Amino acid sequence: MVLLGIIMSATYAALVLAMRYSNRTHDTATIQRETLAAVNKIERALASAAYESVEINLTQDALCFVSAESPDGLYSHDPSTGAPFYYKHVCFYQRQTRLYQKIRPVDPTDPTQSVPNLPSPNVTPDVLINDPTLPEILLTDKLSKLIFREGSALGLELGLTSQGNPPNGMEVVTRVYLRL
Repeated sequence: MVLLGIIMSATYAALVLAMRYSNRTHDTATIQRETLAAVNKIERALASAAYESVEINLTQDALCFVSAESPDGLYSHDPSTGAPFYYKHVCFYQRQTRLYQKIRPVDPTDPTQSVPNLPSPNVTPDVLINDPTLPEILLTDKLSKLIFREGSALGLELGLTSQGNPPNGMEVVTRVYLRL
């Protein structure tokens, strides 16, 4: 009976350790998947950005730019000049532990909204972030840090923290440098 009790106790302890390991592995995979998805979303959006429109607000950890990607995911250009049409303002920013994206559509053929094929340059991160008419697109709610760095390349540091139950303190930090 005593021997059976010892075996059962050891089996229970091993099972508890295996469950903790499984939960930690699941949290890690979830964080890595969300980190990769957020970085890919920012990277894809920046691929269609006008270089001269990229604005980084270091105090708000926000990044804004104009994008040449149309609502249907295509690109078009002005037949007379060959310059691309820009269809939207895009902003990525952090609010507490959440990473958001806001998009303001632009009519590229409206001269009041564009200056030689570029939407108005007076749109700053503050303008887009504080515009209540634009919906916030939640990219993740596990954000621990979002840091943009200016330089010859755009530096992005994105950290996500485990929100498991109970939280295990796991954090995944990704650093990406993109040449504009």
